[in-house]
Amino acid sequence: MGPSPSLHRAQVFLGLFGCCLTFGACNLVGGIHDVEGNENAGGDGEVSCENPDRVDLQANGDSLTLSGNTQTGQRLLNNPPTGCDKAKGPERVYRVKALSEGLLTVTLQSTDTQFDSVLYARKNVCDAPSSSPWKACNDRHRGGQKLLGGEVLSFPISKDEEIDVVVDGYEENDAGSYKVRFNLSPGKDCTATVPIVIDPGSLLVLDTQLAKGADAASLCGICSADLCAGESWQTIYEISSPTATTVYATVESALDTVLYGRASCNMKTPQIGDPGCVDNNLSSNETLTIPVDTTPVYLFVDYGGLGALEGGPATVVLLADSL
Repeated sequence: MGPSPSLHRAQVFLGLFGCCLTFGACNLVGGIHDVEGNENAGGDGEVSCENPDRVDLQANGDSLTLSGNTQTGQRLLNNPPTGCDKAKGPERVYRVKALSEGLLTVTLQSTDTQFDSVLYARKNVCDAPSSSPWKACNDRHRGGQKLLGGEVLSFPISKDEEIDVVVDGYEENDAGSYKVRFNLSPGKDCTATVPIVIDPGSLLVLDTQLAKGADAASLCGICSADLCAGESWQTIYEISSPTATTVYATVESALDTVLYGRASCNMKTPQIGDPGCVDNNLSSNETLTIPVDTTPVYLFVDYGGLGALEGGPATVVLLADSL
């Protein structure tokens, strides 16, 4: 399989610089759950693509964090999609169902992951690769360094759609404990933004779907003389980092996109980053450099003029400063 469009965009960019967990009839809702030892709950039992954990995300903005361990997982999936070098370790599989449409964001927390990990997603991951396209793959492995966790996936998901998310190891002996966070948010306004935690050296490729029509929340950027650039719907990413200090963001889309940063989601000023708001006028490929730390900042991927007649997909690439 050839390189994916998202991978190509990432390569170009580098060149330029809550739900509930269901066990049968039982539902666990929201928060953090330590499920080790339950054979059907992402802990130490053999949970594979044939017997996945069930994760049902019920409402906009709902999040669920699960503890797990891959040491007793199976080794059924050794060929992740192009964009990830390898995934030879034992894996654990989560079958995620969205009970409303939005952006599914999955984060393998670096503070709680004890092995060199890989994170990827696809419909029906047990089936042949040709049966359905890969949704995403992320691996923070860099130049022989064993980086523990920090992988993030984010992509659109439809109401009642099911996606398999796989926590895997890079080499055959890469396995251990971890915490993984699932979030379902529309990301269209400040009531339910898309949470992104990015670690130093990470390269994240995030897919979104910008909705058509005028933005009822009236959120837009100040780009030079344009006091309201991007009057259609946007995707808002809430970005933080445990130790990185700078994130380079770029957006690519067939739409006329606008990229801007804010220190506070609901306040139009102050805008943050260099140059604060970027609009290439009737095109995409905007790039913005934003400061980050443990306090969240907000990256807006906006587009179009007032009452744009059509929405469409966009890809956001985030690169954090190195270790």
